[in-house]
Amino acid sequence: MPDFHIINIVQDKHQDIQSADFVSHVKNSLKFSSWYKATFDAEITFIAKKLAKNLPDESSNHVILVIGNDNTLNAVLNGLLSVERQHQLPIS
Repeated sequence: MPDFHIINIVQDKHQDIQSADFVSHVKNSLKFSSWYKATFDAEITFIAKKLAKNLPDESSNHVILVIGNDNTLNAVLNGLLSVERQHQLPIS
């Protein structure tokens, strides 16, 4: 079973019901090691960079699960790719 590390962009308090339901479903159905909430892209990039630095650089079951939009995914990729690793972290 993958070891999920979830990065979730927190929209404003008016986030649509469908998105909130999806986040709730993920929280209730997946076993995850860490859950990070962020409100802006630079914070997301920082979190992803920190994960890439702190997770072991070995073939493993660690998976980064990104919940958000295209900008969120781009910010996560920027953070992960800014750290040199032999073994890349899978992203979903």
